[in-house]
Amino acid sequence: MKEKVKFKVYAVAFLVGVTMISCSDDDIESITIEITEEEVADIIAASLSEEDGGFASDIDNLILDVEEECGYTETYMLNESETIGVRSFYVDYEMSLEVKCNQRDEFLEIAYAFISDRDAELIRLDVTSFAEGNWSFKANGPNYLMEGAYIYEGEEQFKVQDENTYNSTLSYASNNLTINEDGDFLTGELTIDYVANSTSGESRDEDGALTIAEVNTGLLDVSSFEFLYEINLKTGEVEKIER
Repeated sequence: MKEKVKFKVYAVAFLVGVTMISCSDDDIESITIEITEEEVADIIAASLSEEDGGFASDIDNLILDVEEECGYTETYMLNESETIGVRSFYVDYEMSLEVKCNQRDEFLEIAYAFISDRDAELIRLDVTSFAEGNWSFKANGPNYLMEGAYIYEGEEQFKVQDENTYNSTLSYASNNLTINEDGDFLTGELTIDYVANSTSGESRDEDGALTIAEVNTGLLDVSSFEFLYEINLKTGEVEKIER
């Protein structure tokens, strides 16, 4: 059985408010950076977006024409830089892939692992990050069911307002993401855990979910957020939505 399979895929964001507090009679001011939900959404979008070199891009860049041939393995390393409009990124990437079958040589899954380091200049922020993922792709009718986890660690500096800088850790997991052979996200949900720290010592630690609402578009829902956020996994565009 030989069928060619194409894969695509690759996830967090935080916002800024400034509070001025008088520290002494000498009018020394201490500035506290509040991490707001809008920028958390922007960071999450940047970690996932294909055009921003995120999770969808990693699964996309690794897109190989893979034959479902039992025992097939592949390892691959990539150093790539790309500019798309005002966005640009550099990525250093390694991946391994293995086709697994049962004792009757019937296709079961493709196991896929990757790590990547990247520097990205995006529309609203600059990102330096490390990410790694482990995923399996199982036949699901004409499509593929993705199961696995992805971890992102990054430093993000926003280019607007006060150019605040955050360090963030994001964890994504899913057992029900469905993609087609072109790598379009069709259905499913990513669970998200994130920790964000500002340069002033403020911290934010929450969890939520990104549910695929329509093709390549996820709806970010964090219970503490006032709004929902619609994220395009291809372009990284973010739209605020009333609950």
